[in-house]
Amino acid sequence: MLRAMERSPFAAINADTFFTMLSKLEVSSVALAKINETNLPEGFASGCLMDYHGHRLLLTVAHAAHEGPPLALALGWDPALRRVKLWRFGGLNFLARAQLSTGMKLEEMKLNEVDFAYVDVPFEHEPRLEKIDAQTGNIVESRACTIWPASAIAEPQAGARYGFAGHTKPSLEDHTLIAADVKFCFTELRVCFPLSFVEQREDLFAFRLPVEHPGHEYFRGCSGAPIVDEEGRVVALVCEGSLEDSIIYGISLRRYQVALDVHTGRFG
Repeated sequence: MLRAMERSPFAAINADTFFTMLSKLEVSSVALAKINETNLPEGFASGCLMDYHGHRLLLTVAHAAHEGPPLALALGWDPALRRVKLWRFGGLNFLARAQLSTGMKLEEMKLNEVDFAYVDVPFEHEPRLEKIDAQTGNIVESRACTIWPASAIAEPQAGARYGFAGHTKPSLEDHTLIAADVKFCFTELRVCFPLSFVEQREDLFAFRLPVEHPGHEYFRGCSGAPIVDEEGRVVALVCEGSLEDSIIYGISLRRYQVALDVHTGRFG
């Protein structure tokens, strides 16, 4: 059972506002499946798609790509093949930072990786959030995932409400009534709202949960999900959390937006 945080600034939210935001958050991110050597998904991470000055970019966090099997973008359910269509991307673009000082030799530099990664995605890829009937294998609900505009990148503001969503608790299950000898991967969509902005800590933004942190397993799979506000602005990507003070940290998009500018040829 989760205990409500004391002195929550969002103790009362209009029901229509609350459920409207939850509906928007459900399609705010895209699912990234971790594909093992047997070509089956054994885990999930999250990301978001952004149309950035002539490019469609997948944005996620670096540690999601480094931990476990390679990632693939989940596009949607294929009723004919009875499986989720996946787009396997090659390498992601990663960033690192270093501090230079006078007289320092190149080999003396210490690089620290930034928890941010991105890659180009073909424009024809438009992932969908779909709910499947486990008995028939048919799609019962299908909604397009949000493709964010470049203008959506912003910085968090005090007093605004934020949220995120990601796929968690993946399980491979046999459903022989649908197809013999085929395993289906089911996930639980975790939606978290409202978060309140606390402060900036270097390149991370700290957001407080509206309840006590339920444990890292509860959010496993949400890494890389966009943290967005009610106005449709994207401020960060989920990267880690703190149990002690019920904080979710997100890597700042505004801080590393220049890397996207260089990548897309706006600068350089």
